Amino acid sequence: RGAPVEAGALVAPIFFHNLGWIAYWERDWNEMLSRMRAGLQFAPEFPLLYQGAGLALLELGQTDDAVAHLRKGAGLAPSSSLAASQLGLGLARTGHEQEARALLAEWLELTKTRYVPPCDIAMIYVGLGEFDEAFRWLEKGVEVRDTWMIFLGVLPHWEPLRSDPRFAAL
Repeated sequence: RGAPVEAGALVAPIFFHNLGWIAYWERDWNEMLSRMRAGLQFAPEFPLLYQGAGLALLELGQTDDAVAHLRKGAGLAPSSSLAASQLGLGLARTGHEQEARALLAEWLELTKTRYVPPCDIAMIYVGLGEFDEAFRWLEKGVEVRDTWMIFLGVLPHWEPLRSDPRFAAL
């Protein structure tokens, strides 16, 4: 039993993250970035806030800052396939294709020994513009009931796939 912990210290990071994700779904990149940055004031080592800020910066076209934030988020959560996939998406979309492919290869190798959500692999393929592979992994997501599949209709990073009939089928 140590000293009491203030409730706000435990709630603040995820609270700001969740508010930021609402803005992400609404495609309000400035508001998302504002909410993530506000959370980072309370919890400067909370990886999800860096990941969210990185995605907002990516959509705002601030590519260097986006990649820096996504790298920081992935660095703070090295075993997170979500952090890696968001970094891979960002790298691919900002011209760092070779690095995105290396990250993808690393996570594809991990699928041989541990569960990696198929949506996470698909996200990197979307960034690389390899939509057939992205669909192949999304179909695996349906098969294994990847929880991220429930967000398929609202997550902006799937935009490049929306006009394809396979997307509606998913």
